[in-house]
Order: sequence, then C-alpha cells, then structure tokens
Amino acid sequence: MIALTAIALGLATAPMRSVVSMVVVGFLVCVAYVAAVFTAPAAASFLSFALALVSYNFSLLAGFFGIHVLERARARARFV
Repeated sequence: MIALTAIALGLATAPMRSVVSMVVVGFLVCVAYVAAVFTAPAAASFLSFALALVSYNFSLLAGFFGIHVLERARARARFV
C-alpha cells in the first residue's frame, strides 16, 4: 500500500514538470514517515520507507518517459 501511494504521488507530480513540486512531495513523504515513526505504537520499518522513496522516484521517471514519448509522437505527427 505504501508503494502504491508513492507511485500515485509520483505519477501525479510528473506532469507538473516543476522541480520544486517534486522536491516538496518527496519531502512530505519523508515527513509523513517520520510522523508515523513517532506516533505508531509499533516500530516502523526502514525498508518500507526505502520502498516508498524508490517507488516515488521510479514513478517520476516513468511519468517523464511517458510524457517524452507522447511529445515525440505529437511532433512527428505535425510534420506528416
């Protein structure tokens, strides 16, 4: 569930193309994890935090790749 949330955040942030928004969302993921560590009755796993960050970064990369492919297809269609 944590990975799916991070992927959704990454895919929602990628179309903005703003480095500031990407950094802010990444920072908020870290803040949410720290808040979970301090408020959870059980210990929070560092592996889940690492998985969330990797999922977020991978989904940003996938989103940018998708945008790039769509723009190349549109540019190619204009000249035909």
